[in-house]
Parts: sequence; structure tokens; C-alpha cells
Amino acid sequence: MECLRLLNEIIADFDQLLEDSEFEGIEKIKTIGSTYMAASGLEETIENNAENKGTTSLAIYAMRLQDQLEHVNIHSFNNFKLRIGLNVGPVVAGVIGARKPQFDIWGNTVRIRVRTRDRRAAISQAGAPLYRLSLLCAT
Repeated sequence: MECLRLLNEIIADFDQLLEDSEFEGIEKIKTIGSTYMAASGLEETIENNAENKGTTSLAIYAMRLQDQLEHVNIHSFNNFKLRIGLNVGPVVAGVIGARKPQFDIWGNTVRIRVRTRDRRAAISQAGAPLYRLSLLCAT
């Protein structure tokens, strides 16, 4: 139960960072187990496309998440690791479901990122709790 409480605290901290105006174009998509998926560029704007702002924001967000997890490690006497994957490409976004509608994204950009994550998951350090983060930038 303690593990679930701590995971919830970490996810809540990650969500709180999205409130920062620096990350206003980033959307949390979902969590699956210990995987946190976020995306940027879902709302196409000239500013985002011209300056690759979405990709840059995601990279900065990823670094802030690492800092946040280090803060959690210091205060909880843990050694959590964060594996970050970033992929750029087209996605389709939408809401599906009638009883419990959910926002999600689909496409090769998402599939490639998930496959890469699954393949490398077997290589993680033994004994170190690992949190995965998938970041996607839509083009």
C-alpha cells in the first residue's frame, strides 16, 4: 500500500508541474502502471511549428521531472530511476468511450515509442524501482 501511495504522490507531482505556464502546450495523456504519457503539439499553432516549441518544452519538462524524482528520492530515502523516451511525429487524438470516455492518442509515433520502451524495459537495473515516461510531440 505504501508503494501505491508513493506512486500516486510522484504522479501528482508530475501533474503539478504541468500547471507551470512554461509547459502550457503539454497535455498529460494517461498513466499505465508506472508509465506516464504526455504529449505536446496536439493543438497546431504557427508558433509551435515554427520554433519546434513543443519538442523543446517536452525536453525541458523531462528534465524537470528528473529533478522532481530526485527530490522524492532524497525525502523518501529511495533510489527511483526515470527512463524517458521522446518521439516526434504525427498522431491522431480524440475521445473514445460512452460510459467512461477517455482522451487518447494513436499513430505510428505512439506505437514506435511504446515498442522502444518495452524492448528496453528488460535491460533496466536489477533492484532499482523504475518509472517510465513517454513523451510525444505531434507534428
